[in-house]
Amino acid sequence: MRALLFMLLASLMSRDAPVEWTVLVDPTGRCVFAVPPDWRVDESIGPGFGLVRSRDGRATALLTWVHKPLTAVAAELSASPFKPIDVELSPRRLVGSYTGGWPGTHHVAATEDEAGSCVLYIDGPEKRDQALDRMIDAIAATADSVR
Repeated sequence: MRALLFMLLASLMSRDAPVEWTVLVDPTGRCVFAVPPDWRVDESIGPGFGLVRSRDGRATALLTWVHKPLTAVAAELSASPFKPIDVELSPRRLVGSYTGGWPGTHHVAATEDEAGSCVLYIDGPEKRDQALDRMIDAIAATADSVR
């Protein structure tokens, strides 16, 4: 258990997560990300789904693991009716934003592990807020797979 905790913390430290942030792990134990300490887990859709909300409820984040390579995640995003606005794909990471079927801003960050990809979806309010946009970018930067 200590070794796993150390791996999680080391993974997040490499992504520059602030020390006071809360580390969250997806239900499979393969993916991690961090959120500010005032964000709360929302179990309204059921326990173990990895949905968190900002204190004011204006933003949500959901982390999931999929049994697909990162290139397949990128291809699905490109082919979806929710067209990507901005996507950056490197060999181990995808970061982008896309239009959604509902109002608001929609962001995605994904990393690849040996068997699939960790995908973090972050939604914000329709009205842009620079401070919240910076927070969303910082959260997206912490998304990682436990390798």
